[in-house]
Amino acid sequence: AAMDVSDGLGADLAKLCVQSRCGAKFTKRLSKHELNSGEEYEILFTFSPKNRAKILSLAHKTRTKITIFAKITKGKFKSNARNHHF
Repeated sequence: AAMDVSDGLGADLAKLCVQSRCGAKFTKRLSKHELNSGEEYEILFTFSPKNRAKILSLAHKTRTKITIFAKITKGKFKSNARNHHF
């Protein structure tokens, strides 16, 4: 699954999880700003763990920064993140 991050990482991760019927466990500590800001012009995407090396290799070859910050889990995603729009 993939989507643009326009409503803030936390809000958009929640949307992705609802649509994909899954949860997410954070593996990296993120600040409130990182979770709640929006309009970053970034892509939020998931990939199978078996493709991790390929994803990182492609990112390196294209000089694209990738931050792996969570692992997809079974269950529902719970978030206190707020949409950045008023």
